[in-house]
Amino acid sequence: MARTRSEASAHAAPPGGSAASRSSLPEVDWDSPALSARLRDAGLRPTTARRWIIALLGVQRVHPTVDELQRLLRAYDHEIRQATLYQSLARLSEAGVVSSFVDSHGLLRFDANVDAHHHLICTGCGRIDDLSPSMPEERRLGSIASDLARGHARWLLSDARLELRALCPECAAGR
Repeated sequence: MARTRSEASAHAAPPGGSAASRSSLPEVDWDSPALSARLRDAGLRPTTARRWIIALLGVQRVHPTVDELQRLLRAYDHEIRQATLYQSLARLSEAGVVSSFVDSHGLLRFDANVDAHHHLICTGCGRIDDLSPSMPEERRLGSIASDLARGHARWLLSDARLELRALCPECAAGR
């Protein structure tokens, strides 16, 4: 069950000041009616834990692991038991409200973007950005992936995800 030390404001500001004074943590609207509606539409109860998870994933660019998500929740002065966090993420993934993927280091990461997309991964800092190619680009990528799968002992491709590795602008500027 989700516990919070302070639920005075549905628009939680980071501890120690307003969102404006702590620019590293954006304001999170965990009590948005849209979040509750999204959960209900997926057949899920809009619990506080699920709303917080979706809200945090929606403002994060890092595609966090469970441990990173736990630290983010604590940074917002919100505590969710680890078992509840795992169960909530599993249900959210099963219902298609969030997506998950295993990164190149074998870590399970979560993403609020459930649309078909690929990832651009910084080899310097680990930042992961969503990459949504245009329809013609997506068709070309799909064709290449299908050809590769068929050429490998006649596999039938069901899904393809592309991970591009590069230096993000911040890391490239620091070189």
